[in-house]
This record gives sequence, C-alpha cells and structure tokens, in this order.
Amino acid sequence: MTYYVYIIRSIKYPKTVYCGYTTNVRTRLQNHNLGWSIHTKKNRPWELVAFMGFVERRKALEFEYYLKSQSGRAFLTKRICEVETRQKDGGGNSVEGQL
Repeated sequence: MTYYVYIIRSIKYPKTVYCGYTTNVRTRLQNHNLGWSIHTKKNRPWELVAFMGFVERRKALEFEYYLKSQSGRAFLTKRICEVETRQKDGGGNSVEGQL
C-alpha cells in the first residue's frame, strides 16, 4: 500500500493551505470539498497542489508532522509561493496541471 502526504490550497483564499495524510488522494480531496473535514470546511473549494507517496506509513506521518511544524510551514509557504509564480506563462495564462 502507498501512503500519501498531500497539500491542498483554497481556491477562494489562495494563501490558505492545508496538508494531510491519506491512502487515497482523490477521495480525500473530494471529502474536503464536500465539507466533511471540520478543519477545511470553511475554506472550500480546495485544489490539489502536490502530493508525495511513501511505502512506509510511519515515514508519511513523520513528513506530515514536519509540514505542520513551524519550519515545515516555512518550507511549505516558500514552495507554494514559488509554484504560484511558475503557474503563469508570459501572457498571464494559467498553466496549472503541470505540477
């Protein structure tokens, strides 16, 4: 089984990001957008920014825990901002989906 740590961003509030752990990224994103998570319900809808797969459950949980720490949040914020900058081509057109 593969264990995933995922990062989602609020479409309504783009500076709001959330990271979590799951074994099924697609279903988990749907659940966030349906409002089934108390932590993300008020900032719907969400879009997937990135995810990383792990063979070991423990490693996935450790990485999720790191991303929720102060240094992990700083890392996450820096990387999300860089992704936002790269998502626009010269004409201002979105090039999402290339992540």
